[in-house]
Amino acid sequence: MNIGSVGWSTDLMLDADAGRITDRGDYLLIRTPENPGYCWGTYLFFPCGPTAQDFVRWRELFVAEFGDIKDITRQAFGWDSPEGDMGVAQPFLDAAPYHNSGLDIHVVDSDNDWQAVIEGATATHARPDATPEQRQGTQARLTGQMNGYRALVDAGKRRWFAAFIEDEHVGNFGGFVDVAGNGFFQEVVTHPAYRRQGICRSLTYYAAQYALESLGAAKWIYGQLGFAETERQVGMLV
Repeated sequence: MNIGSVGWSTDLMLDADAGRITDRGDYLLIRTPENPGYCWGTYLFFPCGPTAQDFVRWRELFVAEFGDIKDITRQAFGWDSPEGDMGVAQPFLDAAPYHNSGLDIHVVDSDNDWQAVIEGATATHARPDATPEQRQGTQARLTGQMNGYRALVDAGKRRWFAAFIEDEHVGNFGGFVDVAGNGFFQEVVTHPAYRRQGICRSLTYYAAQYALESLGAAKWIYGQLGFAETERQVGMLV
């Protein structure tokens, strides 16, 4: 298989040194016998991104090729697209353990969103047996805290994300990335009535994607050293 991506060519060179690559004609099979549970040492590589029919086909191929390895808990796929074409990847993302497809996740940017975040934080932090006065005190404290976060968001120093199900707030998440690419996540909150539904995982995934695509995380450092982006390396772990 002729590979146009320099990034994938480099990775496959290293994979060949550490393990074994088998060319199946329309895809490559990568195995790392010394570390079979390592996701990106045990994966399939294709010449292009997935089509609508590949959600079933790729997953079945993965099971057929790696079904003998007991340590694998995730399926990994890569493909050759220096332009960063994701193909029809959404069905894979919808099936991933970090994704709850019933959520509306977006950047918090309105008074109503911020009020929903405050109320959700109050429901999370207030004791179940709190009196109305204690609950009001908790909400007042959190309102002051969130107003401080909102000031940082308005100044462009933070991003805040919220998850909704049919307009009802179910979780929120704060994040920060500076010009040098340093970042952190904070105040990950799921409403008590909606826990164990993958909401925090979905928020984390969304925020990480947002940081990568919108905030240029880590690119500033490389730019200072003279590097320039020439391609995108694409793949997924589901």
